[in-house]
Amino acid sequence: GISEKALDNLALAMDIAAAKGVVVSLCLWAHGMLCIDDGDGGTIQAKNRIRRNQLLLTDSVATQRYIDNALIPMVTRLKNHTAILCWEIFNEPEGMTEFAHWSNFVHVDISDIQRFVNMCAGAIHRTDPKAKVSNGTWRLAYVSDYNGGIKQTEETLHGTQRHQSKLFGRQHYRGSRRTGSEIRV
Repeated sequence: GISEKALDNLALAMDIAAAKGVVVSLCLWAHGMLCIDDGDGGTIQAKNRIRRNQLLLTDSVATQRYIDNALIPMVTRLKNHTAILCWEIFNEPEGMTEFAHWSNFVHVDISDIQRFVNMCAGAIHRTDPKAKVSNGTWRLAYVSDYNGGIKQTEETLHGTQRHQSKLFGRQHYRGSRRTGSEIRV
């Protein structure tokens, strides 16, 4: 689970942001969690990291353990915090699927990502009904519930309740590869 020290540090960061008039989109995960080469040169370490992260996405029991032991304690601790704009489940999860055709990634099925996102969003909304939950995307097509021929259904949601897992999508825009500027709308 997440340590009390980590929760204290996260709360302190949000307090500092609030004191400066800054709001934060807390991004929980990114497509890099299944990147084959993370640049650290540790092949065994990378394989172990990928195996654990893949299990987190594909096994609903592992997902629920993450929710119970890390996500809910974070949301509970930060519930109603003025610095939190939203909880972003993923930054560009489509990079981990066959849809995006991103190389250098282990791919999982889009339904696994949909289930993971919906389980996490549902847990956040049950813990803090006023919380906003988002999912960042590389392309607008991936925000829709109809994506590349895969319609989200109760099967892909794996029993999560739709009314508890409503999300808003966030399209990423990069103004220039040279400047690295990014605007989210």
